[in-house]
Amino acid sequence: MVTHFDDYKHRHSEVTFSGDRDFDIESAEVSKKGRNYYHTQTLLGVRTLPLLWRTIFILTNIPYWFVGIEAAYHVATHENQIPIDTREAIWPCFSSLTSAVAILVIATLSTVFHYTQCNIGPEIGCYSPSCYSFSSVNHLKRCDVSGAFIFGAYLFLCAETRKVVGLFIVPLGLLAASIRCKKLRMFRSYAAFHGAWHILGAWALFVVNGLGGKASIWNQTMRWMIK
Repeated sequence: MVTHFDDYKHRHSEVTFSGDRDFDIESAEVSKKGRNYYHTQTLLGVRTLPLLWRTIFILTNIPYWFVGIEAAYHVATHENQIPIDTREAIWPCFSSLTSAVAILVIATLSTVFHYTQCNIGPEIGCYSPSCYSFSSVNHLKRCDVSGAFIFGAYLFLCAETRKVVGLFIVPLGLLAASIRCKKLRMFRSYAAFHGAWHILGAWALFVVNGLGGKASIWNQTMRWMIK
């Protein structure tokens, strides 16, 4: 037998449940908006830096191009007998051509990503504001990170493993510091640490690939200019 009190409890519990559900949905929406705002601010917050800072930050990608062009030159001139002892590799599969192409791809991804991240003009290649939106920049970031991770794993497995680890300890430390600074919204420190990661990371790639020497494209260019 259902009493008036039981009926009241049933109806009251339905109202309470409905109210709690609405509150939970509203809280979830607010939380989602908060997370989206936080991610947007951390990824695009570097745009708050002065133009000079952002320009210098983007220019720290130049060493990647330097190394990529040098590696491609070695392959094109058959100077690709890079002194790498594959016996020191976990999986001896290193290829000079693969490495040169990968470095140039990474240089392209990093440059495009940070250019759109900093959002400085002119808008090369894309005049639509959507090209510089959070969504577009976030997709480019994923491509940049994925490319760097895959190439890093390739070097770790296929080149001189101990040498790769030793050369990349400091650059990876700078990368970790830059990520931490970005999350804390310390964007000047982020730009400084991440720019240093670009420069020292490119230097590590230069050494790992055994580039330089008399056959270097830069030495050849200097000799041609002197003559």
